[in-house]
Amino acid sequence: MQHKRTTVYNRSELLKLLDPASIAVIGASTRAGSFGERVLNNLLHYGGRYYPVNARYQEIGGLKCYANVRDLPEVVDCAVITAAREAVEEIVLDCVKAGVGGAIIFASGYSETGKDERIAQQQRLAAISQESGMRIVGPNCIGVVNATLDSRITFMDITPIPKPGTHAVGIISQSGALGMALAQGVVRGLSVSHVLTSGNSCDVDMADYVNYLVEDSTCASIACVFEGMSTPQRLLMAAENAWRADKPLVIFQNIFSARMRVANDRYFRHHCFNQCIRQPLRETGQDKHIRDVERAVNILWSQCKPANICS
Repeated sequence: MQHKRTTVYNRSELLKLLDPASIAVIGASTRAGSFGERVLNNLLHYGGRYYPVNARYQEIGGLKCYANVRDLPEVVDCAVITAAREAVEEIVLDCVKAGVGGAIIFASGYSETGKDERIAQQQRLAAISQESGMRIVGPNCIGVVNATLDSRITFMDITPIPKPGTHAVGIISQSGALGMALAQGVVRGLSVSHVLTSGNSCDVDMADYVNYLVEDSTCASIACVFEGMSTPQRLLMAAENAWRADKPLVIFQNIFSARMRVANDRYFRHHCFNQCIRQPLRETGQDKHIRDVERAVNILWSQCKPANICS
């Protein structure tokens, strides 16, 4: 039985995964529209080194294609796994053996299905991560973007994000589609440093992302679209770190179902927010309630400089 974490990952533990010098695209492909093909296209302007991995090809787009992540000429910082769920666990184990710094998993069909065997598959991924120390984003996630490196590790066709400016916002979202949609604000002049999506969060989650961005110099403020998590105290821990660092933070709670509303409102919103975040904000007169996530992001960008903002 796995133990729930009570701490958040620090920046050094996530650096290779989120600020990679090298990336392996496992499941790289020439098939139009495939995840492997889309990721390679999104990495064309990436500032680091990237390698296609797929035993079916010798070359893709003028790049040598490798049969296995263990065959690469270097130990990569990040591996993005574009393969189907059935192949993921074996690939993750290969990444561990190769010493990869972290892995991003796109495949869906895990705990979100509610099926016992699929939940067990996700738990095995979590166990591999915990035992090996290799950080994992996902499964069932859209990916991550680091604007400084122009590393768009995602299968989505997104608007290119310019280098972050002085007031850049780091966007964190459990919903990948929503996170990437918010990043489209760059066409109106919004400056974005990162777009970090978490999916099912078998290992890295919202709290870890917040804590990572607290220490990131390219990110001036953080916008976090929150749905729910099993250990909300860890998000509060990361929020307290943002408070101490004087880095503005929005936590916008997005609720999709009646079940989530009951669970989140009763425990997280009323108890955790009121006791650990809202109460100290009220005491300093800096508690601001914002109901619209787009407005919240715009407030951060315009640098109104609230100490923290909670929905």
